[in-house]
This record gives sequence, structure tokens and C-alpha cells, in this order.
Amino acid sequence: MVTAGAIQASGNRMTTAIKAVADAKIWIQPNQNNIKVNVDINFTSSADSFGVGYIARNSNGNMLSAGNCSGSARTSEQAECSGILSATRWTLNQGIKRMELETDYRAAAEFLNRHTTNIAWSSAILLNEASDLFPKFDYILVKSCFRSGNQAAYLIVQNTDVASLIPLCFYVESVPWFLCNQLDKDYLL
Repeated sequence: MVTAGAIQASGNRMTTAIKAVADAKIWIQPNQNNIKVNVDINFTSSADSFGVGYIARNSNGNMLSAGNCSGSARTSEQAECSGILSATRWTLNQGIKRMELETDYRAAAEFLNRHTTNIAWSSAILLNEASDLFPKFDYILVKSCFRSGNQAAYLIVQNTDVASLIPLCFYVESVPWFLCNQLDKDYLL
């Protein structure tokens, strides 16, 4: 069981509602009117670039958009936190105002929900930068899931060209071939 926090911004006032959610083993659609953004990373070593994949879907399970980018990090934890920051920025650039952010890195989700966790200061800086963006959303919920609940983001990152400095964005009209089967599987659940 992991605790997830919902932060609702109302004008200059922000309230936090905490509720318990189980780690998802399958992809679960977001609440009505929210968009779920799943994020995953692919890190091999500090000598290599890492990839980030993210996907936004509505409460009907339909993909709205997906994207990827690459970066550098010293540790896999730092790459995970950088991926969450990238996904948060990307979501804002997509014009999404009600986000459920889901990651398979539990410590980051717990940190963003203001729970005590043991993460490096360099990772905490990245997560604090992501949480500084939260007031720009009308609603945000951060939670963790198992890798099996994050398969679409995993497939995107596995197909990311980490040598490229140009992030890619996919829309409904251009769903990548490697993602179609997983979206169909998730839609049936």
C-alpha cells in the first residue's frame, strides 16, 4: 500500500487530500475528467544517456498523446526523478490541467506525497522542481504502480533513441506501431 496525495489548486489557495491507493499491477484508468500520465525511464549507466517515456490517457483509456526524451544522470534514481520532472513539464506543455501522475519508482511517489523517504539530495532537488510546478495544475494525484501497470510508458522508453537530443511527441493520429498492441490490452482491462 502506498499513500497518494491529491493536490487541488483553487486560485491562490492549495489544499491537499491524502488517500490510500494500492500499487497497480495493471493499467487503471484515471478518475473522470482527469488525465493519467504514466512515466518510465531506461537507465544503463552514468556513462550513457538515459531515456524517458510518457503517455497521457483519458478516463476512457484513450491515448491523447505520448512522448519521449533523453538525458544524463549519475544514478538510476536521479534518472527516475529527472523523468518525473520531464513528464510534468511535458504534461503542462500539452495543456493538461488535471493530472494523475503514475511512476513505477515508489520512493519518488512517496517523496512527492510528502512522506519521509531515503533519496539522494540530487534526486530531491529534481522532485522539488517537479512539485514546484504542481500549483499550475487544477488537480494532481501522484502514485506508484508496478512495472506491469506501466507497460505503455515502458514500451515508449524502450524505443527511445537516447542518442537523439530531440524529444518526440506522438498523437492519436500517429500512434507508434510498438504501442498499438499494449493500448489494446490496457483498453480491455
